[in-house]
Amino acid sequence: MEDGHSNQQESTRQAQPPQQPEQPRKSHRHKPTDEELNSARMFIRLFVFAVILTLMTSYLELPWKAVAPAFGIASIVFGIIGLVKAVRCGFPRLLRIGMALGLGAALVLTISTATLVALWPVTAEYETCMSQALTVRAENTCEQNYQDALKELSEPLTQ
Repeated sequence: MEDGHSNQQESTRQAQPPQQPEQPRKSHRHKPTDEELNSARMFIRLFVFAVILTLMTSYLELPWKAVAPAFGIASIVFGIIGLVKAVRCGFPRLLRIGMALGLGAALVLTISTATLVALWPVTAEYETCMSQALTVRAENTCEQNYQDALKELSEPLTQ
């Protein structure tokens, strides 16, 4: 019995391929140069700066609010370039996720401010009304007039 058992163990040992020592994985990426790293960092900084400018200018009244979509487009461009460079340079995953989320926020902010600028007459009338409103009732009237103007503009689209 022992002979059959030991022969079976030997046959299973022989069936297994010989194990080779593990070699370290070769990375398919090249090691980024200092110039590439500095370029990626610069675009990331420009992205953050442009997003902050977009956010700050979106709170201004017209005509100054019209600058916000331009800063928004710049932030999207800088963000895309910065994200591509961050991926190529192997920056930490958390930074890349944060940049992707920031790009989404910049896109939403750019679209919303561009919409407000596109509706210039309605937005200007609303902002003027709100700046002159002294009571809550006056603010509510401004809100209602703004909603009515938006409904009036959207009626041809729904018919």
